[in-house]
Amino acid sequence: MKYNEINKSIIYNKDYIEIKDTKLYKYLLDNNVAYYYSKFVSKLTNKYEERIIKSGNNFNRRYVMSIRLLKDISIKTKLPFLLFKTHRYLSEVVDGDIDILVESHNFEKWIDLLRAEGFKCDEEGLRKASCLKKGYCKIEPRVSVAFHNFTIISERKVWKKTEPVTISGVKITKADTNIDICSLLLNTLYGPNYIRLYTFIISKKIDLKKTEKLLTTAVYKDLLLIINEINKPGNLNKRFPFFYKDRFFFSWWVKRILLNNDFKFRHKIKHLVFFYYIKYRFILTNNLYFSHDWKVL
Repeated sequence: MKYNEINKSIIYNKDYIEIKDTKLYKYLLDNNVAYYYSKFVSKLTNKYEERIIKSGNNFNRRYVMSIRLLKDISIKTKLPFLLFKTHRYLSEVVDGDIDILVESHNFEKWIDLLRAEGFKCDEEGLRKASCLKKGYCKIEPRVSVAFHNFTIISERKVWKKTEPVTISGVKITKADTNIDICSLLLNTLYGPNYIRLYTFIISKKIDLKKTEKLLTTAVYKDLLLIINEINKPGNLNKRFPFFYKDRFFFSWWVKRILLNNDFKFRHKIKHLVFFYYIKYRFILTNNLYFSHDWKVL
């Protein structure tokens, strides 16, 4: 596959691609850009793209229905929430979870309200929950930006600056764009996760001067490490998603995770093992750990 050709097609919104087969669409799906390409970039829609658009529209309906429910709850109870990490900065589909930020003193109230709507809610960490109901997106309320209970951006800073957004006619409030993108980027290290083409594209939208004010010096340095890795010459020729080099990740892990007392020991080991597991699983099987089955190929 000509990765340079495909990557540029998405970034510059021009349909350079000549060979359109199942390998191409798997690549686009793995990189969260299949719907965007099929609906807004491709000049001649084929059977694969028709399926992707149809499935994407179904995912969008589920997403909007979930957002509308959250808005209705918020209006009835006067309890605010912020959409977090979930808003798409490219005309793509939300095919996974909905993350929301809620005020700490309202956290338990939101859990009770979602349970009253038929969701099964379980607390997965410190002030973070996972709520499931058939037919809706999984909703994950939390009170701050944190990984493994290690707070990256405090609740106070999160609520200090927010942004309005309209999703299919539903007006809600979301976290600041810099908080959203910063969190998605830091997740590639703290998660850990990998850098998809979608992540690569939206990384260009971050305002580093504003973001620096949100983070501690150490975490901001981590963000700069990520930005530097993303912006290395030749990355557009790469196959996305790409992972950090083993030595780079291990060196960073020793400094920022192993020696960090905010992480429990089991989380430290789990973090390291998980990165190498998801990386080599992809290398050996061509299957990503964090993926959603669109059933279109």
